[in-house]
Amino acid sequence: MVNLLTDYASHGKLDSRGQIPIVSGKDNLIQSIKNALKTYKGTYSYIDADYGSLLKDYISMDNNEVTRQLICLEIETVALKDSRVASAICEYDNGEYKLHGKTTDGEDFADEGLFV
Repeated sequence: MVNLLTDYASHGKLDSRGQIPIVSGKDNLIQSIKNALKTYKGTYSYIDADYGSLLKDYISMDNNEVTRQLICLEIETVALKDSRVASAICEYDNGEYKLHGKTTDGEDFADEGLFV
């Protein structure tokens, strides 16, 4: 069984006791993928030169089918770099990017409406 781990929530909100909330399981997996997508590749090259994404490079490109497919490919690629992820499929639907996948244990995970 793959351990989906636990980490501090990175959304910047405190819980009702004024503490930083904890995320575990699939929520932690999704948070890890989102954090990698938000980080420009090479930012932490002194730790891991491959960590992050190139999503920032698509900002100035035309919003068309080719660009949306390239963004989906980047999202899938980043998700698959996580050792807990066995498969990842991104789709663009109604103005949002959605990620669906399976962990290495075969559990489904999904994030509806990525920030992209």
